[in-house]
Amino acid sequence: MADHLIQFLANQTWMKVLRVLVMSDRPKCLREIVDLSGISLGGVQDVLRRLEESQVIVGKRDSNKILFSLSVSQAETKMLREIVNVALRTELQSRAERYSKKREKIIGWIDETVSTWQRGRRQLRDTT
Repeated sequence: MADHLIQFLANQTWMKVLRVLVMSDRPKCLREIVDLSGISLGGVQDVLRRLEESQVIVGKRDSNKILFSLSVSQAETKMLREIVNVALRTELQSRAERYSKKREKIIGWIDETVSTWQRGRRQLRDTT
C-alpha cells in the first residue's frame, strides 16, 4: 500500500482529494469532496475509485450517499497528515512567490504608465 500512497501523493489531483479526507474529522460524501477539493465530479470519482481499489480509503453507504474515509492505520494517517501539511505549505509559498512577482510587474507597469503620463503632461504644458 505504501507504493500506492506515494503514487497518489505525487499527483496534484489525488493530493487534493486526499487532503480533504486526511484533514477531515468525519467521512465525506462525493459532493463534499468535490466542493472542498475544487476538482470536477468526474475527476474526484476517478481518484476515489483508484484509492478504494488500493485500499487507501473505504466507501460506506449511508442511505442515499456513500461516505468516504481513510482505511489506513493511525500511523499512516499521521504520516499522511504531515505530508499533506508540507505539500500545502509548499503550495502556498509557491503561490505567494508567484503573486509577489506579478505584483512587482504590475506596480512597475503602473509606475511606468504614471511617469509617461506625467512626462506627456509636462511636454504639453511646455508647448503651450
